[in-house]
Amino acid sequence: MWRLTYLVFIPLLLGCSIYLLFRDTQGLIFEAYVTSPIHIQSITLPDWFLYNLPDGLWLFSGINFFSWVWKNDAGLRQYGYSTTLILLAMISEVLQYLSIIPGTFDWTDLIAYLMVTVLAFSLNHPLNHKHQLSNHDQEQYL
Repeated sequence: MWRLTYLVFIPLLLGCSIYLLFRDTQGLIFEAYVTSPIHIQSITLPDWFLYNLPDGLWLFSGINFFSWVWKNDAGLRQYGYSTTLILLAMISEVLQYLSIIPGTFDWTDLIAYLMVTVLAFSLNHPLNHKHQLSNHDQEQYL
């Protein structure tokens, strides 16, 4: 349960909090879903913290969620769903670059996606959970 809390819920809540507390209220999410945002204007934070970190945290949370759901199937299901999520994030950046969907293309978002993907996959690799695997399963990954 700690994995679900620390690797899914906390990053998701942190990303949402940054978005709701510090981002410009003119964004698509605010216009569509948030009726009365709490916006803190007196704090100046770096752009990467405001714009790239929430995206990376959401992707990190999603990858870890799928890894948790499919924890007993460290194969196509676990990595397939996570890979689909990663591709959706990256494709959305490309579509923003091509002005097909609203938003601003940012190379730093792609770098953040890459960094959290490597981190999430390394945290969820079967060798990190060998105490939970049978001897047969351990031999499969060695």
